[in-house]
Amino acid sequence: MMRTGMLALTCSSILLAACEGEAGPMGPAGPVGPGGPGTRVVLTTVVSSNGTASVALPAAAGTLANPPGLTCYTGTGTALLVVGTDLDGPLCGLVQSASGGLTANLDGAVPGWTARFVVVY
Repeated sequence: MMRTGMLALTCSSILLAACEGEAGPMGPAGPVGPGGPGTRVVLTTVVSSNGTASVALPAAAGTLANPPGLTCYTGTGTALLVVGTDLDGPLCGLVQSASGGLTANLDGAVPGWTARFVVVY
């Protein structure tokens, strides 16, 4: 029984090796795919003396019930740092005003640094 298994394994290895050959020519290009996830807006401001920054988002960006994607950065002119969700560092988030519009807010950043908000909706 073991000989039969070894023989089958050896034959399989030979057959697999015999199936390899030269790669064929590349086929034609496929159709263009759908667009990305939506509209991307980059808003930039300077962090105030109290360590906060805020920018109003376009009305189409959504509401707290249907929020946009938001990534916040802060830094100097030569480097930007991603603001994470660590409660010990700067915080980034969305606030909905009484009129229903959203603002992106950064709190706890270095005064005078750049605050950049990337919003996708």
